[in-house]
Amino acid sequence: MNGKKIKKEGIGENSISIRKVIICIMLAITLVAIIVGVVLFNNGSKQKFEHQYEAFVKMCATYKLGDNKDEYVKLCDNAEKAISGNDKKEFSRLTAAFDEFEIKMTEYQKQLDSYKNIDNDYQRYFDLLYMEDDETTDFLELKKQLTEAKKEASVAAIEDVVGQLEKEYDSIKEKNIEQIATKKAEISQYILDDLLQAEKEIINSYQDISDKSKEEKNYKQAIINLNECLALCKKIQLVNNYNFSVEQIDVSDFPKIKLYISSYNCENDSEIPLLANYLTVRQLGKDGYAKIGNLKVSKLNQQEQLNTCLVADVSGSRYGFLDNVEDAMYDFVNCLQFDKAQDEVSLITFDDCVYETMDFTNDKNKALNAVKNLYIGDCTSLYDALYVAVCKTSRTKGAKCVMAFTDGYDNTSEKTAQDVIRMANALEIPIYLIGIGPDVESSELNDICENTGGFFRQIWDSKEMTEIYKSAFQKNKEMYLVEYDSGAENMDEAQSIYVAYDNGDEYLRCESDFIPEELQADAKEYESIIADEQLKTEDIEDEVLKIRADYNDIVKKISDGIYTKTNLGKDVVAYSQNGKIYSVVVGKGVNGSSYTRYYYYKDDKLIFAYIEGTDSHRLYFYNDRLFRWRYAKNAVKFSEADNHDNEDSPDFLKWQEFALDEAYQYTKK
Repeated sequence: MNGKKIKKEGIGENSISIRKVIICIMLAITLVAIIVGVVLFNNGSKQKFEHQYEAFVKMCATYKLGDNKDEYVKLCDNAEKAISGNDKKEFSRLTAAFDEFEIKMTEYQKQLDSYKNIDNDYQRYFDLLYMEDDETTDFLELKKQLTEAKKEASVAAIEDVVGQLEKEYDSIKEKNIEQIATKKAEISQYILDDLLQAEKEIINSYQDISDKSKEEKNYKQAIINLNECLALCKKIQLVNNYNFSVEQIDVSDFPKIKLYISSYNCENDSEIPLLANYLTVRQLGKDGYAKIGNLKVSKLNQQEQLNTCLVADVSGSRYGFLDNVEDAMYDFVNCLQFDKAQDEVSLITFDDCVYETMDFTNDKNKALNAVKNLYIGDCTSLYDALYVAVCKTSRTKGAKCVMAFTDGYDNTSEKTAQDVIRMANALEIPIYLIGIGPDVESSELNDICENTGGFFRQIWDSKEMTEIYKSAFQKNKEMYLVEYDSGAENMDEAQSIYVAYDNGDEYLRCESDFIPEELQADAKEYESIIADEQLKTEDIEDEVLKIRADYNDIVKKISDGIYTKTNLGKDVVAYSQNGKIYSVVVGKGVNGSSYTRYYYYKDDKLIFAYIEGTDSHRLYFYNDRLFRWRYAKNAVKFSEADNHDNEDSPDFLKWQEFALDEAYQYTKK
């Protein structure tokens, strides 16, 4: 028993020892686990921070650090040290600092974005200032500094430059405001009584625009306008040294306008050449006088036609001097530029009546023949003749003048000298009067000429016409032609223009007010004055026989092939000799007409027209007036035709107009 007991006791002691060992092992394992856990925990915090630091660096790379660069560098240095020392406490502090820096950079970027266009903004502000050279230099330097500050993304530097720009802007602005006040006061001293209406409008317009520009804070434009206004005022003071005027206005191609301008230096009476680059035309509109563009400027000589209406006194008082009148007019016609400038001339004669002896023509031989075939009549209607001449001339294209040869007496006119002056001035046509012979009433003639822009000369010999030509004709040819498009819609609307010429050394200006419609006389103004040259009834049959003889002669020459045949267009044939047309045949359908038309001419005048369709018309003309209309309803039975002589019926006048319009349409080609 004892042996077994001892054995049991020995076994118990060993069990205790084993348990102790196991406990120790377990404690050791736990300790190791704790140590390993602590190590792992510490390593996890470091790695997490490293990831946070890496994300922070990437975030900052998306921003322009600018003024925050030093703070960023310091944060990065601290992060590197914390990682190196595995400073958990610093990890926590820096993580919060990273978040704060990101918030700060977000706000900083907003500030930078707000300055994104700041340099352009200040460029616009300073563009509205009138700056001297040194001020411009200072501004450009500040703008350069602003650009550098934006490149550096430094809000502090940007705000510093902006402060300097604001100060510079305010300083220049105050100077501009003072300049505006000074210039306006200076301009007020130039507001003279002799300013043209247009100049008053222009000066007021300059000041109004300047005031508006100032209100809009565009000080530069305000000063520029005032400088231009001041320069104009100073130049206007010198205009009395020059003779610059619109002599005539041609509105025949309305709304295109032609101005005929003369320009002379009064001190030496020398011509001042006009160059388009220095010429300005302003036209009054709703917003004042505005410049007109696309001006065309040229000198008349050999470029633009001059229309001269010759007026010849063939009254009884000219008996014995008619040859002198003819010679003087003949010499004058020889001076005209028929070929180079396409000048035209017409002839009006007068005794107790006024006669349209020759309409405007470019045919020199025709004109010379007309002035060589004058005849003496009875009384004198000088003023009526001048009135008609002025009115008819106004209806032509180009420059215009009237030249009359007379002794100055008048005893039968309806119109007066003042009527002539009034109409000539209204139509802007100068009148030149030539007194021929010893007994000339010059006082009234002088008055007419002086008041219409012409002159009076008394001559004793036709050779003196050479000097007359130089004084009158060349004066017109030395004018300058200024062409422009008025843009106007209606001829009855008044127009006001201001013309200025400024070449730096000379300043010339003038103005003109006109109504285009009133620069061309209505035919009703003068038709009643002209002698009615309608063929008298008792002379009709004799004239018909003459026309038939001329007609038969023309037809025979056509048949014999004497005339030159020329095609003027489809189904239009002309027969001519030595450049003069004697017949024109127009086929059916031309111009939409259902008639075939035959026209016959003598001395460039329509004498006979044969118009045939299902009905038939034979028209006899005397001085471009239909005096017999022979009409047959059935063209085949023309023997049954009816004669209509000197009628004023609508049909009679219709056929007169139809034939005259078409007949001359082809001879002018």
